[in-house]
Amino acid sequence: MTKWYEIKLPSNIVARPNDGVNYSATGLKQKNKIDYQAAACFHAHMAQLPKYEYECRPQNGSKKSLLPKEEYLQWMHYCVSYGLVPLDSEAWSKKDMNYARISGRYETKHRIYAGLCCYRWADSLAPLCYTVVKLLEAKPEINFYQALHYGMAKFVTLVGHSFTSVSAANMSLYGNGYQKTARLDLGYGLATKFFFQRDADGKCPADEANQAGWTYDAINAYAGKLGLVCPVKNVNEILDEKWIEFYSSLTFNKKSLKSYYDDNVKKK
Repeated sequence: MTKWYEIKLPSNIVARPNDGVNYSATGLKQKNKIDYQAAACFHAHMAQLPKYEYECRPQNGSKKSLLPKEEYLQWMHYCVSYGLVPLDSEAWSKKDMNYARISGRYETKHRIYAGLCCYRWADSLAPLCYTVVKLLEAKPEINFYQALHYGMAKFVTLVGHSFTSVSAANMSLYGNGYQKTARLDLGYGLATKFFFQRDADGKCPADEANQAGWTYDAINAYAGKLGLVCPVKNVNEILDEKWIEFYSSLTFNKKSLKSYYDDNVKKK
């Protein structure tokens, strides 16, 4: 019997052999435009990200985007709604090709960087985006960040081009930049949510100007500060219904969250 989280991928929903995309960066003040071809790593531009607006498009030679229009627009809608992509951004499809404009106006580098990653995943890692959309369609009560944690833990392999430490590779890279425990740590997944998701006043840790240089470093530091370590045994357990309430927490209270985790781990 198929379980609700076992999403069947259509034969055309596959990962491209590389994760580069094309984009143009237009200066918000000077209006200078810089074109980048087959770009996969945006780290070199971290300090400059808030100074530009980014028009993203598939690589040269792509005849068709792998993620269907409906799933692509829904994926980008989720990413904007839950704080991964700047609010003043747009996503559209034209002639079977998916495009996006990621705005850097009034934004900080971490959300812009995450937004660029979200588009790049849509073009080069369609199974992740398709799976997240279908999980939320199958069970709307789960939290977006719960589905995202599962998707990253299952499909992300090019870990050097991500914004968090969660990946299927489950490896350490760039010294302490990636934590091997992040893949199956619910606490890390929840920390990622609170890092990006805005509170009632529209603020979140990702907006702080003096965060670490790279986004995954900033999230790692934030997760360490929160200190909530809640491991599970395998990737599928991330989607267990008992963690819906955990991931849907509106405020972070380490003691109550840890107590909730401990109580549910003990349950058979």
